[in-house]
Amino acid sequence: MKAIVPIDFSLGSRAAVKFALNLSELLPEMELEFLYCNTLVHPSHARIHTIKLPTAAEQRNKILAEMKHFVERTAAERSLVLKGVSYHFEDRAKAAPAIIEAAQAGKANLIVMGTTGSSNLRRIVMGSTAVKVMEGAPCAVITVPLGYRIRSIKEIAVGSELVNPVKEMRFVHNLLSGLQAHYTIFHVYPVFPQKVVPTKTYMAQIEEKLRTFLDAGRFSLLLVKTKEENQLSAGLEKGIKRIHPGLLVMFHRKRNWLDKILSRSETASLVFHTKVPVMSVRTDLLKKVEG
Repeated sequence: MKAIVPIDFSLGSRAAVKFALNLSELLPEMELEFLYCNTLVHPSHARIHTIKLPTAAEQRNKILAEMKHFVERTAAERSLVLKGVSYHFEDRAKAAPAIIEAAQAGKANLIVMGTTGSSNLRRIVMGSTAVKVMEGAPCAVITVPLGYRIRSIKEIAVGSELVNPVKEMRFVHNLLSGLQAHYTIFHVYPVFPQKVVPTKTYMAQIEEKLRTFLDAGRFSLLLVKTKEENQLSAGLEKGIKRIHPGLLVMFHRKRNWLDKILSRSETASLVFHTKVPVMSVRTDLLKKVEG
């Protein structure tokens, strides 16, 4: 199992490093690849105005040393163990494509990255690295909020529309079963249009299917009712307060540019505003899951 952890030496990336190192302690088979993207100085002459510039190799070695120091210092602050880690530098200006390509090349199972928040206007006009990675990554993406404090991941909340909850839970469990956490699959309603009606019979059918690969004590189903239709943000906040998860899982569809302007993504909003790490999974990734 492998995770790509982009860093930029900010407080946001320090939070991501803490979460990733904690996760690797809980999942001993996990390898972590720390990635930093920036552009090197490529002088056309060895000397410019009598100032000798470092070569590309010298710059790269210095950056890799700084990356290692940044990660080791973060680990030491929280007495976290460094194992199965590697460091990679990309001489590129745009981080999002480099992160996505690194995950593809390394056949990563996860990307773990920090976020410092972004206004709605800026996300529409410019986009954020986190949202761009969520849209194009070949795997699940965990975004860690600024100021994250290490805590146990004994409870995982899984937000679901209940259209395909069995595939969703197979994906999550295949990835995170080593945590031995309890899953709470929760659904916010009423919404319009309502894709499924969460009747007692329908919920019982879901529970029966989940028991084919999950022990009864490992999961529970929760319906979160809001006062009015389509109050998804309020419902998600209500669900988080009731469950107190160490990790929140959300599924989202890949959207085109017009979708991004005309409608908000609840998953993207959570990425920037929740205090809980969020694992975002595009629904097209579920095609690889059996059942």
